[in-house]
Amino acid sequence: MLFAAAKLGAIFLPINYRLAAPEVAYLLADSDADVFAWSGRDLYRPGETVRLSALLRDFDGKPIKPQPLFVTLKQPDGRQFAQAKLEPKELGYFDWSRTVPEDAPTGKWQVEFRLDPAAKDATQSLTVRVEE
Repeated sequence: MLFAAAKLGAIFLPINYRLAAPEVAYLLADSDADVFAWSGRDLYRPGETVRLSALLRDFDGKPIKPQPLFVTLKQPDGRQFAQAKLEPKELGYFDWSRTVPEDAPTGKWQVEFRLDPAAKDATQSLTVRVEE
């Protein structure tokens, strides 16, 4: 099946047959866009600036229609530290930065990206550490 799909230029997306119909529907509906996010580093000191980049792409890695991206930075205790609505730049590129206060708590900070600001689950997330 995989070789036939590749020869046709099609994409083969196996779905777990044990999932209930609503779960399969969610997976298929959710597969139209993905956030590819990164930071130049994953370790920061209090007082330094966290710089993030992201691309919004379809499941083939191709740019999709420009739309805003919502980012939330959470402290190690889960409290929201910063939130922003990002507008896409050329080629669907997003960038965002935030300075971590000198007295910031150390530990794992969570960065969450959402296409819908009201969505419970993040489309993509990554972790950065703040340590002395």
